[in-house]
Amino acid sequence: DFDDMFCDFDRQYSLFGQYAMSKLANILFTKELARRYRSTGDGTTGIAAFAIHPGIVRTDVTRNMQWFMRLPNQIFGVFVSAVQKTPAEGAYCSVYCIAAAQPPPTGSYIVNCREEPSSEASMSVEDSKRLWNISAKLVSAINAAKK
Repeated sequence: DFDDMFCDFDRQYSLFGQYAMSKLANILFTKELARRYRSTGDGTTGIAAFAIHPGIVRTDVTRNMQWFMRLPNQIFGVFVSAVQKTPAEGAYCSVYCIAAAQPPPTGSYIVNCREEPSSEASMSVEDSKRLWNISAKLVSAINAAKK
């Protein structure tokens, strides 16, 4: 929802809803970055950009949340720890994308070191351009405020 990205108006905030929107934004932004800066065939190398899903990585992401938000994570963590990756294992996919002899195509959605299709919502060129433009305006506003 580009008109209420920060839940300031009509959209109700939900932790997992915002998390999902941030992941969609990551993919849209990556696709637009890849479109804008890919190699043009004129000798320039361009930029390789990847949206990476590292899998379930056990981190301390909830450490600053209130206890009632941390508790379910700690309980749930006991049951899924067998399938969770360490942070180092979670980083492997990122390293693979930049170090592989044959890296995936720029703009790809990468899951466990393989290119996978992303959601239909993430395929919108119009939305990726719109997000890019909104991001550019927000960064310009922050930079202007710092001066």
